[in-house]
Amino acid sequence: MGDSGLTTERAYWVAWAQAKGLGSVLLKRLNSHFGSLAAAWQAEESALLEVEGVGLGLASLAAFVRSRCGR
Repeated sequence: MGDSGLTTERAYWVAWAQAKGLGSVLLKRLNSHFGSLAAAWQAEESALLEVEGVGLGLASLAAFVRSRCGR
């Protein structure tokens, strides 16, 4: 991953880290499950719910934020 890839992944890490109740363990699970936090950010609610520890509230929040950000 080049510098721009690291910068992009860092931006998604920051975005995910803003979610209340999302800690380092869940960030690692999202990253592991999807291969990157960027891919996790793009995932549908149903796919997010496949990750241990992700509840409906977090999956819905992610979908809402994405819709507001145009992603």
